[in-house]
Amino acid sequence: MDTSGYAKAGTSRNTTYDAVSVNPTDERSAIHYTKDDISRMTFKTVTEWEEWYKHYSFLMGFGLRREEVRTDTNGEVITRKWVCSKEGFKRITSNEEDGSQRQERSITRCGCKALLRVKLDKTSNTWVVANLELTHNHALTDTHQRFFIPAHRTIAEGEKAEIQSLYQTGIKQSQMYEHLAHQAGGYNRLSFTKKDFYNYTYAYRQSQIGDGDANSARSFLEGIASKEPDFYSAYKTDEDGHLECLFWSDSTSRLDYACFGDVVAFDSTYKTNKYNLPFVVLIGVNHHHQTIVFGSGLLNVETEEAYTWLLQAFHDAMNNKSPVSVVTDGDRAMRNAINTVFPNANHRLCSWHLARNAKQHINNSAALQAFHKLMNDIQTRDQFEEKWNSMIEDFHLQENEWLRKMHTDRAMWAEAYLRGKFWAELRSTQRCEAMHANMKRSLKEKGSLVDFIKQFHKKLDGMRHSESQEDYITQQKKPPSAGTVLPHIERHAASIYTRTSFQKVMSRLKQEGYLFHSYCSESIEDQLRTYTLETSQNRTARWEVTFDARSVSIRCTCLEFETVGLPCEHTFHIMKVARLKEIPQNLISLRWTKIAKSNTRPTYYSLHDPNDVTEVVRYGALTSRCNNLCYIASRSDEGYRQFNAGLDMLTQQMHHLHASDLSYNDEDINRSSSRGDILKDPRVAHTKGGQKADKGKEIKKRKCALCKEEGHTKRTCPLSNTNMMDNNSQISSPTIQFASEEDMSFNPVVHNSSCYDTSVCATMMENPSYTTATDAQVN
Repeated sequence: MDTSGYAKAGTSRNTTYDAVSVNPTDERSAIHYTKDDISRMTFKTVTEWEEWYKHYSFLMGFGLRREEVRTDTNGEVITRKWVCSKEGFKRITSNEEDGSQRQERSITRCGCKALLRVKLDKTSNTWVVANLELTHNHALTDTHQRFFIPAHRTIAEGEKAEIQSLYQTGIKQSQMYEHLAHQAGGYNRLSFTKKDFYNYTYAYRQSQIGDGDANSARSFLEGIASKEPDFYSAYKTDEDGHLECLFWSDSTSRLDYACFGDVVAFDSTYKTNKYNLPFVVLIGVNHHHQTIVFGSGLLNVETEEAYTWLLQAFHDAMNNKSPVSVVTDGDRAMRNAINTVFPNANHRLCSWHLARNAKQHINNSAALQAFHKLMNDIQTRDQFEEKWNSMIEDFHLQENEWLRKMHTDRAMWAEAYLRGKFWAELRSTQRCEAMHANMKRSLKEKGSLVDFIKQFHKKLDGMRHSESQEDYITQQKKPPSAGTVLPHIERHAASIYTRTSFQKVMSRLKQEGYLFHSYCSESIEDQLRTYTLETSQNRTARWEVTFDARSVSIRCTCLEFETVGLPCEHTFHIMKVARLKEIPQNLISLRWTKIAKSNTRPTYYSLHDPNDVTEVVRYGALTSRCNNLCYIASRSDEGYRQFNAGLDMLTQQMHHLHASDLSYNDEDINRSSSRGDILKDPRVAHTKGGQKADKGKEIKKRKCALCKEEGHTKRTCPLSNTNMMDNNSQISSPTIQFASEEDMSFNPVVHNSSCYDTSVCATMMENPSYTTATDAQVN
């Protein structure tokens, strides 16, 4: 096909060519280039020739590639040749020669002779045409399909920057591609295919782990440590040098533990990285009742030894300070590790996991409800034992092995045994589960360790930003009056507690109105008064509250303050009786007040390199301004032309500036490991996994889709067509007679015919025993 005719002009979003004048608003504008026109064209550089010919090939609908380059004795290029992408023929690969079953690529070359060769004219110091052929022996690509040509598929630098930015925020690749298509005005306006996009994102991910995944993760953590003096990390390898366990805690987490490390909850989750390493996060509760992270770890195995190593590393990072209480899901390896590292800590089993297990092991709904009451009701230990025995007798649960085990461990889950020990309102590991679920929204199941750690720290930044917002609200905004009968106590609570803690205190203060004291005993010598309180809602419940007038302290037998750290409604009733105007000091827990972190040195280190942050801010600001400019310029043809011309000029200036003044310093955060020891990537872990709801039930065996029998599949079924052909001696089936290899010699008359008798095909479909005709029979 001769291309020295008219070409329908198109638009290219990424490159501007001065040699061709294109009106993007008219897709049918005609550009006519004859062979003589092109032969008379000259350019100052060979790069300009390549840009022009590339744009010309795009307009015409064919691809090109570099074929030949010649240099002089000084190594300078004097001749350059470009050919059509369909030039030549496909090479015979080894797969075709040895008869391999591997599927070969499609044939794209057909011996096209179109080419352009230019040479350097040293007299005029310009590049002129040396040889030109415009005729193609194949059909050219339609206008709307030209961006599928490999030579014209490209991802612009701006799009690469946007892809990197979207990837770092944890957006899924499919959503990123849809976003780019929407931004471009449709999929047909993208200059790259989905495969190109996925290939680039894969290459970008691989560039982040050039030294290996484990080495890159260690280098990333070491980079943070160089900026944070208080950053702590530790890792453990197996005998072959593969990463087995990893723990880290930044300076903010260690500071939070110093303030709120009295209660720790931790749990593991799966499918957060391509090695399937279980991720363990140790969390707590701050003075705003928000979840905070004390430390994080990755384990290759979920054994007692691995959990002991993790908790010991956590203990070392926190200057050997042990928590008062620990909440876990009841895993035996975790429990043994806690007893080893924190022998004096109170251990509580997760109430959510316990309720789920109870549902599996107790079939009677009434018995299940009774078990829940035993788990959650505030009562004495004697009352618990009495009700437990009644439940066992009433529902005939003497043979329930799970309940026997739970009764042995009742000190770890029954409220009667846990009351009076401080838990900071942590009854389960649901805060861990919520954090895991939040992280998995932006994590790739097959992602690298570096990606996982970066995304985790981004979530940490978001959590700490929420804490800063709560600090601002608590300091700058005064809570409205709750309208209680103790306005002085209410004002005092508003002045010392954080906003969330104040709301919880007010809910207890409002419950004080339902209380009355039925008895009061007094010790004049010790100035002690003991009140017996009852409530109008439940006349059988009684509490004894002691008021010490000498030390102005109040204690209640409900042990709410000892368990939660906030005063109960019973103590507020005594404050009203004693006409106190402030909450006694013995009922104020520092961890829930505004000054909970005042005795520590507040530190916060950004995990981002300053140069990277500045670049991201610049990119975002310029993108925002350009979006507005693009909207205004696109409203008219004249505006489009002026804006496009201005962009061309600015683009050239920025390219020169980029080449001469580009200097980044990424050695702190993403630096290559210069250490001599090589940390090998972890092995793929075989995790325990979560307990299935249908565990213990019989698993249905797989049946064949053809005969519905067990023991085989459709592929190996005796009734399948393939098996019938292989075992025709055992199963009778219609036979098909095929021609021999000698009879199937190539016959151009028969085999190259574009018309064939469809009736023969139809007869064969209806009668499988129909014998196909050989070439000899046809002839």
